[in-house]
Amino acid sequence: MSATHDPDEVVRSQREVLDSPVAKSAPNAWRILFIGDSITRHGIKPELGWNHVAGMAASQAEKDYVHLLAERIRKTMPDRVVEIYYDSQARRRPLPPDAGQNLRSATVAGKLYQAEGMKAFRPHLVVIQLGEHDRESVGEAELRKTYAQLIESFSDLRDPQPLVICTGVWVPGNPAKGWNSYEGSGWSATIERVFQEVCTDKNVPFASVRDYALDPTCRGWGEHKGVKWHPNDKGMEGYATVLFRAFQEARARRSR
Repeated sequence: MSATHDPDEVVRSQREVLDSPVAKSAPNAWRILFIGDSITRHGIKPELGWNHVAGMAASQAEKDYVHLLAERIRKTMPDRVVEIYYDSQARRRPLPPDAGQNLRSATVAGKLYQAEGMKAFRPHLVVIQLGEHDRESVGEAELRKTYAQLIESFSDLRDPQPLVICTGVWVPGNPAKGWNSYEGSGWSATIERVFQEVCTDKNVPFASVRDYALDPTCRGWGEHKGVKWHPNDKGMEGYATVLFRAFQEARARRSR
């Protein structure tokens, strides 16, 4: 996908999943909370040719980064039941009547506004995958502030005290054709830089997906261009790889 892709198409293709009540956690559960947008989870939308619930654009749920990462983590703790939770499953805080698009969509500010309800899951690990819906009009200073606040939202939890890991932003490109929005001073590059700097400041492992976003073979699955923009099975494997590395780093830091 070229750098001329219309970002509004991504917003229109994103859709939260309406969930039934969450089942009771197992006694030996190890809970992972995923805070994200359509790359993390997308509901069925026939008009996009999207007929399954999964991280877009994985060919099936088991091949999205959420399930791939959870399976890798499960193998490190065979005596535990690894449970997956999504921010969309949390009790929703009512939006004020004058709430703008920044609070209504899958933005950093929107997830921060709903963060209190997510704490009820008592996660052992929080995975934050955001940035694709944050508009330049928000500004760097506000993005930096809200991203730091989102990470800090879980710092007061105990028993367990969750680990937190974060991904960078997904910005498809093709360096061979001169398409690389991670370079320079554009907004996409700013988001990536701000996320990384905040994570460094908060001692949170940061997992950039830049190498996969710039690889055309890591996207393109599906019929609709809004779906094709997202990571395919190979791209999802990339997410899982860098996030598992971040998880290992977070666990090592905790044990020091």
